[in-house]
Amino acid sequence: MRALALVALAAVLPGEVAHASAPVAAMTLEQRLRGHVETLASPAFAGRRPGTEGETQTLRYLVRQWFEMGLESGTNLPGSPWFAPVELVAREPVLSRATFLRGRRRVMADEHDVFVVTSGPRNLVDGAPVLFVGHGVVPSRTELAGRVALLLEGKAGGANAHGNKDERQSEAQARREAAGRLLDGGAMAVITVLDGARTLEDVVAKRRKAGMALAGERVDNEIEAFISPDLADRLLGGTSAAPGQALAAAQAEADKPDFTPHLIGTTASLEATSTETRVRTHNLIGRIPGRDPDAGAVLLVAHWDHFGVCAEDGAICPGAVDNASGVAVITEVARQILAAGRCARQIGISMSWPPRRRKWACWARWPLPRTRRCRWAGSWRRSTWTAPGWCRRVVRWRSSAGA
Repeated sequence: MRALALVALAAVLPGEVAHASAPVAAMTLEQRLRGHVETLASPAFAGRRPGTEGETQTLRYLVRQWFEMGLESGTNLPGSPWFAPVELVAREPVLSRATFLRGRRRVMADEHDVFVVTSGPRNLVDGAPVLFVGHGVVPSRTELAGRVALLLEGKAGGANAHGNKDERQSEAQARREAAGRLLDGGAMAVITVLDGARTLEDVVAKRRKAGMALAGERVDNEIEAFISPDLADRLLGGTSAAPGQALAAAQAEADKPDFTPHLIGTTASLEATSTETRVRTHNLIGRIPGRDPDAGAVLLVAHWDHFGVCAEDGAICPGAVDNASGVAVITEVARQILAAGRCARQIGISMSWPPRRRKWACWARWPLPRTRRCRWAGSWRRSTWTAPGWCRRVVRWRSSAGA
């Protein structure tokens, strides 16, 4: 039904948008940028989650804007102007189970101590030795093979609960990379010891949201666990008579420049499963024809989607920064390029999935001539609101580069 609604919209666009030109033309660049963000982040768009009515509202709004300013469909699909179908798989965790043995003694742990998650439908690690790797030291593949890596969060992610959003996102990326290096190095799983800046409740709340991937994309089926400092202390041999001492000693050891990974005398059994749901969604692709058909294409790319309903109480994540701001920038860059005159190269404009995967978005096989350059518009923070300047810089770059 959503696909039919979008096709119907494309068919009636000429008559619907003719009246909208005058007020938009009278606005300043800053007013247009703010207008896009406020519209896309409004309750009517319901957080813009793929496969929902919020997607239909989002793409309807954007294609009207693009058609009105003079963009052409870039799909090269006669039966599907503007909208290129994409199939996603949404995966949502449903089972998290962990058992630990220190020697022959079971270390008690419940859902308040540990959370296990997998990137695939199901994963199981049974009775694997736990190797302490400190802040992310990657030993040889021989040492890691068949073992579970125990990773201290701290320096692996540079914990900073009170930093600004850019700093926190950078730290989250560092944490993912540290775990990724261990998994790539041969670890069966990675157990991250939370340092207090993040709680287990924080991790569970975030990981319980269904994550999406392209249908048909290879899934590594990796397994990760997150544990509380209290459980980590017990896994390292701590006792109720001296709580926290074993973990403190391990942290001090990991800080030494000559630290080397070692077994801790504990085995781990981890199990996680996820449900999979197919989601039909769309990329929105427009173009500005170039003067020279052999000059290749320049791509301007942003992702239009966000999380939609993101809390158990039905609260919506509006996604003003991520990524209504980037969508606004790309739309207004296209408007300014059109106003400046036709380029030698064709300009491809795409509002695409998947989000936050810049390399894929830039170098995917779009239905355009060979790509010469790609510009990705990510989130624009209010504290550094430079989107108008970015728009103008891209137009100047286009002129100076002979785009």
